[in-house]
Amino acid sequence: MKVKLAAQTLSSGVADAIEYLCQKGESSFQNSEETVYFIRQIDRLFDILNSRIPFSKGYKSPIHPGNINTIKSVFTDTTNYLKTLKFNGIPLILSGRKMFLIGFIVTMTSTLEIAYELLGRSQSPLKYILTYKMSQDHLELFFGCIRSRGGSNNNPNCSQFKKTLRQLLFTKNITVESGNCSNFVAPGGDALDFRSEKRCIIKSDENLDETEIDNYLDILSSIQLIEYTNEILDYIAGYIVKNICKKVVCPYCIDLLVKSDLTDHSYVKDANFTSFVNRGKLKIVSSGVSLIIQELEKSFQAVVVINKKLHNNVKQNIVMLAKKNILNKSTLFFFPNSHPITVDIGSPSHEYSLFTALSQSFVNIRMRHYAKEINSKQVFKNKSSLRQKLTKLILFNNI
Repeated sequence: MKVKLAAQTLSSGVADAIEYLCQKGESSFQNSEETVYFIRQIDRLFDILNSRIPFSKGYKSPIHPGNINTIKSVFTDTTNYLKTLKFNGIPLILSGRKMFLIGFIVTMTSTLEIAYELLGRSQSPLKYILTYKMSQDHLELFFGCIRSRGGSNNNPNCSQFKKTLRQLLFTKNITVESGNCSNFVAPGGDALDFRSEKRCIIKSDENLDETEIDNYLDILSSIQLIEYTNEILDYIAGYIVKNICKKVVCPYCIDLLVKSDLTDHSYVKDANFTSFVNRGKLKIVSSGVSLIIQELEKSFQAVVVINKKLHNNVKQNIVMLAKKNILNKSTLFFFPNSHPITVDIGSPSHEYSLFTALSQSFVNIRMRHYAKEINSKQVFKNKSSLRQKLTKLILFNNI
């Protein structure tokens, strides 16, 4: 089991989504208050036990003398709540599924005792404690690096481990992409500077098939996005816009991306979910950005999902199809508001640059998600390779 997936499932974002669907009247999510409460309790516990930054606020802040009594109260309430959980009328603490409860309770007790010991000692007491430093993630990441260096052999012997460890000592910025937990620490530079004489040569893409794109335009008219899809697209668009705003220096371009006149009684259409889960850090996108992302999603559905076309120019086809469809709907360019800044002749306009940045970011995110879906379906259909099924048997028998 991958801990990072469990942490994402038992997060406040999932609790907000369930609570939002319950308030919308979805029958499948009625009477889900206890589930939401359970998720929030575990998410709060994850935040306390994974504090990484000394200046964080709330439950993500480190343990220090000023909040240790509050942490103790939270741990006590959470322990009492976990002990009351039942399955088929039997307390979980007494059933065969008690290990996660015992693990949480032991972790909370141990963390609190260590905090009292380190913060209250007479000589050189600590000012604060970052609980992530006591996490098992560091060991998991180290084991992941060892396994990844062996290629298909994820069970190295002593000599292989010795060689791998020597490589890691020289090159310390090796990351793990498919480990059990996430690596939050930014990799540092190498102990030795290794340079390769080879340079990456980017080949120019083949010419786009205009006839094929025109055929896709007929399919777009039959594709309709439901309400929840539009809300999720606006949520994703907010993430993309947040990253783009860090690089944009033009104030007019930022106004084109973000909804600026947002008040308590004014919000973007189809942005209800983003407003519901917003705690002040999410971006509410403008109507122009929302239109672009929706057209990109429709183009993705037409090119990839419906026609199953995966080739070298699939990303370019999606972007070109969305661009043509938007221009066919409106005489204006991608954004309805005028941009007062002019650019040099021959240079792309600011609106076009924004469209390019939005489309590239969204298509990359969408293609990665689609690839993960395809891989998961192959595993569920028992179409995984024989190596994946018999990996341990092959390794243990030295085949």
